[in-house]
Amino acid sequence: DIVEPVAAEAADDTTLSPLVAAALLRPLAEINDPAGPLDSTELDSELVEIFVEEAGDLLDHADGVLNQFAAEPRQLDHVTALQRDLHTIKGGARMAGLMEVGETAHAMESLLEALAERTVAVNVTTIPLLEVGFDRLHAMVTRIGEQRAVATPERLIAEFNAHARGESSLLRPGADAVRVPGSEETVDIPHATAHAPADADHPAASIEDRDATAAVVEDASVQQPAEP
Repeated sequence: DIVEPVAAEAADDTTLSPLVAAALLRPLAEINDPAGPLDSTELDSELVEIFVEEAGDLLDHADGVLNQFAAEPRQLDHVTALQRDLHTIKGGARMAGLMEVGETAHAMESLLEALAERTVAVNVTTIPLLEVGFDRLHAMVTRIGEQRAVATPERLIAEFNAHARGESSLLRPGADAVRVPGSEETVDIPHATAHAPADADHPAASIEDRDATAAVVEDASVQQPAEP
């Protein structure tokens, strides 16, 4: 099975390199978690402990699947496997009363459902966004295991929901600039025109694109306002 492009909505993968997409998405991972301890007033400590152990194993498994998905972005089996892991994490988090984790996993699962149902197509931002999401889940589970408070990544959740609707705030067909998440700043897109993609699954950025990446990364890494 393959994830077929959605003709009317599919983004042009030659518009933006994966490195630039990853740099532009990076601010979404910059979450200021509360400095205090985890509020366990209404939590079952045994359920939390079980969740942390099981979620850690599931996230490790998901990391391996995501690597495979990055190498084979048209293989629907990888999407299904990631859905299963996230669905289990979401259910366990909600059962344990850890709604911040549950809501994050739910948003990520929504994107995967859209990919599986072919209502949106895999584009150059899909894998980098999933990487940011799984990194955030890892960080949240680690903090909870250490009895430290976590914040809900509102901007990250909003970006997953936008992608699930085919409305990425980063990538637009034919766009010449993209918005840095969490700010009003935009950066020019270095177009990949010097070389054709190596193959359908692994678009190769042009020499000019790679040379321009450093400048875009610098622009995209501007300090963003702290998420409340």
